Amino acid sequence: STLMSRWFIHKRAKATMVSSTGVSVGGAVLVPIGAILIEKGGLRLAAPTLGLVVLCVALPVLFLVVAASPRDLGLEPDGGAAAPATSRIDAASQYRVWTRADAVRSFSFWAVVGAFFLALGSQTGVLMLQITFLSEPDKLGSRGAAALAVTTTTIGSILARMVVSTFADRLDKRFMASALFVLQA
Repeated sequence: STLMSRWFIHKRAKATMVSSTGVSVGGAVLVPIGAILIEKGGLRLAAPTLGLVVLCVALPVLFLVVAASPRDLGLEPDGGAAAPATSRIDAASQYRVWTRADAVRSFSFWAVVGAFFLALGSQTGVLMLQITFLSEPDKLGSRGAAALAVTTTTIGSILARMVVSTFADRLDKRFMASALFVLQA
């Protein structure tokens, strides 16, 4: 999110949703692979193998592709595009430099942290327990079928994120986030 906020101001919601899709794609791909590895050799095989895959994929992208700021490349946020006429974003507030101390003292920071902690914590809890729950004999019955169910859930999340990204920048972010949290509940 910090990286996206440097690159995108007027298209930030769309950029954040698209970039977070990478995490979901990783989950959709790695969950079934992890399930297979656990069945073949337990955590002793799965954990280091998946860790190595993440390192081999993430580190090269981080070091060879990602630039911390568009200014590092002589570029402007949003490709230098002007704010749309319907933009609700105050440019001065978007360029404000926050210190950690400023953020920690603001109510808005703690409201956002609390809301996302609760929402993401519950999502993570469901996803972590979904395979175990669905693997039970009276449910889907196998770890592979349960992993497929998690992958299907993740693909649904990716599709929903892509749909929301088409209009998210035109909405008030507080109300949009609240509505999405309610829908996920």
